[in-house]
Amino acid sequence: MMIRTGVVAVALVAALAFSGQGHANGLTPVQGDGAMQYPVSGAMLDGTDWRAVLVGASRLSADDGVTIAFAEGRVSGRSGCNRFTGGYEAETLDGGAVAAALAFGPLAGTRMACPGRGDEVEAMVLPALEAVDGFLLDASGRLLLLSGAEVVLVALPADPA
Repeated sequence: MMIRTGVVAVALVAALAFSGQGHANGLTPVQGDGAMQYPVSGAMLDGTDWRAVLVGASRLSADDGVTIAFAEGRVSGRSGCNRFTGGYEAETLDGGAVAAALAFGPLAGTRMACPGRGDEVEAMVLPALEAVDGFLLDASGRLLLLSGAEVVLVALPADPA
């Protein structure tokens, strides 16, 4: 997996920008460069489900239906009104202090016509996922997907069904 230089430095900046209070997902935050954040490892995404709340600079509502689930090297979810699936690889960086590398394999998806805002949401979400090269968890337990120096998607733990 190709890891872009600067992902760790970007993760620190992103953690500062998105940091919050409290504990989430049963993890204990650590102090890092002035902000609380979670130590991460490449393996920690396995078995987790997320609901996207921000892609680029655009807020997403629960009605937009953007979800991401990680299980046994596979990723799946909803990109608006369509479903997607594919593989992923995650790799711990520098002992997992701040960020981990993440790459999605080719993503396959359904191609239904999307009513309302669905097409607009998909036009933002799918390119963001394709650009991902790293992730971190902020102190609120939010998943931040990174592309180089940019946070391209922010997700919250999905509500249990």
